[in-house]
Amino acid sequence: MNFRTALRRRSERGFTLLEVLAALMVAGVALTCILEIEVQAQRNAGRARALRRAAVLAESKLQEVLSGLEPASSGDFPGMEGWTWSVSREPFPGRPGLFRVVLEVRFPGGKGGRTVKLEEVAP
Repeated sequence: MNFRTALRRRSERGFTLLEVLAALMVAGVALTCILEIEVQAQRNAGRARALRRAAVLAESKLQEVLSGLEPASSGDFPGMEGWTWSVSREPFPGRPGLFRVVLEVRFPGGKGGRTVKLEEVAP
């Protein structure tokens, strides 16, 4: 066995340090991307939960207002810091006796908070 044959066999047995480092770099970039996607998914899930809660609270409060159970025009939700609601009633154009009722629920989130708005026409 000569020197060239021995060198060739040795180099065919494993990976070079450069190949290992390149593989680790690719794996690190992939892992970073996967973690960022997971973080974004968690944020989106939190936003979706808050929007769903706001929509349910808005629908419930609108029904209270329309049925006369809630005489106030604004307020907050007990036990939910930063969650407020307001309602406005305006005459519906061209339809005497009908009102456009707009209920807004404001809640923490994003820059300056978020809002869910429900509108209904009622007598």
